[in-house]
Amino acid sequence: KNSRYLRSIKVRWDDSPLGCGPAGQTLRSGKVTVVEDVGHDPSYAPWLAAARREGFCTSASFPLAVRGSVMGTLNLYSNSRGFFSGEKIEFLQSLADQMAVFLHNVRLFEKEKSQAAGLKKRVAQNAEQVRAAGAQLRREAAEHSRVIAEKEQLLAVTPDLLCVMDTRTLKPLYGNPAAEKLSGRTLEEVQNAPPVHFVHPEDADATARVLSNVKKQKSVKGFETRLKAKDGSYRWVSFDMVFSIKRGVCYAAGRDITDQKAAARQIADALELRKKIIEMAPIGIALFKAASGECVMANEALMKIGGYRSFEHLMKNNFRTNRSWKTAGLLEAAEEVLASGVSSKKEVDAVTDPGRRVSVDCYFAPVMFEGEAHLLFEIVDLTDFRKAQADREKAVGAVESARMAYRTIEGMMDPVIITDSEGRIRQFNNAFKQNFGYGNEMLGKHPSEILGDGDAIRLRDAMREMKERGFLKNLELSVRKKSGSMMPVLLNITMMADAGGKRPNAIGVFRDISERKQIEEKLRKEEETLRIVTQNVNDVIW
Repeated sequence: KNSRYLRSIKVRWDDSPLGCGPAGQTLRSGKVTVVEDVGHDPSYAPWLAAARREGFCTSASFPLAVRGSVMGTLNLYSNSRGFFSGEKIEFLQSLADQMAVFLHNVRLFEKEKSQAAGLKKRVAQNAEQVRAAGAQLRREAAEHSRVIAEKEQLLAVTPDLLCVMDTRTLKPLYGNPAAEKLSGRTLEEVQNAPPVHFVHPEDADATARVLSNVKKQKSVKGFETRLKAKDGSYRWVSFDMVFSIKRGVCYAAGRDITDQKAAARQIADALELRKKIIEMAPIGIALFKAASGECVMANEALMKIGGYRSFEHLMKNNFRTNRSWKTAGLLEAAEEVLASGVSSKKEVDAVTDPGRRVSVDCYFAPVMFEGEAHLLFEIVDLTDFRKAQADREKAVGAVESARMAYRTIEGMMDPVIITDSEGRIRQFNNAFKQNFGYGNEMLGKHPSEILGDGDAIRLRDAMREMKERGFLKNLELSVRKKSGSMMPVLLNITMMADAGGKRPNAIGVFRDISERKQIEEKLRKEEETLRIVTQNVNDVIW
């Protein structure tokens, strides 16, 4: 029946006017709140008009609480004053407590229902994982069998040289097709000559030393030598050798690294070229050891951007002990990159040793250099670019803020003015002109010029207090309209901060309280009349 009332009101539970009604007070205090007469209780002012339309005279709010925690309120209304008496309050609070327990139990039931569904889902997932694991084990067993069955075929088709050698005679006992292809000789041809006969003359001594280790059954790892093919050409081969003491044989695997050697020479040339590029690059570049933080490489651009006194001073830099890195957050960023293995970027504003303030983009990347983890650091000086960008964004933001503020103020129904640091009016909205009748003649003037007698002094005193707090709330004044009539208003003022954090301007909002004043005056006269009548009546009034 009264859903229209509920749809027409707004209720909050903070300390704003919409949060100071029965529901808001009950939510904050956890206690019953009763408004005996909605028409005479200031806290009910936001909802008074709607309540009167529905015929409500009194209202009560009961906390819905379980174990001291308030989850909501039960709000009741009556068209009879004094309806909510002591016994009714106790009964209704008991009803509210039962409702709270019911709602709490519903929530617990829904929670347990959700948890049960989740548990059922996890059980199903675990069962599926077990089935998947069993299938995976069967697949792995089949794969293992296939690998064993194909072992001999792999030995035949591998591109690496494979052979078995007698550790006493150093004669090969077995060679795969790749060995015959690389040397151009059959196993019988190789068996008829000592091994050093098939290597480059410059590698003969080193090969002889390795072969002596073979007789001693010492493992060999990564021995590189040049094998001589039957056609007279040489191929670089890297050998690994292990032994079977029981069988007295050596298992050797050799990989043709001729192309790798050629690529290594090309890489060396490319690294030299890259070194020159880094030295001449306009961005700062440095390479640090990940473990120790020691700088192992840097270019001249980094020395200039960082303000280092000399290149020797720069090379002594250690990012783990550099205080400026720690202060600017660069050390933390570097540690995260080294730990995660993911490149990162950080924008930093810092002051270099000579006192120059710089704005830079710092890039971090984990790299491997000479077999060791390193941190690659690049720095781009964007000081001039960032300054220009900041100036532009500041200007654009100021323009947009001004536009938004103007649209907001123009759309307000209450009169609004904006004053400068001297308190003079520099802007007002249409509501100001419509309510007070003033126009552009008020620009540059102080608001006190349109206030009633004595209000100008009250405003000046309130403004001094406002400058300390930054705002002024509900100052009751009288405004002299252009027509000469007076309008009672409530004035709220808020200081506006500029980009530098100062508050040179203020925005003031006037709220017309003429209707409220008329009601108060009517009530005052009625009370005065009642007082006079009561004083002149001799009979007892029951």
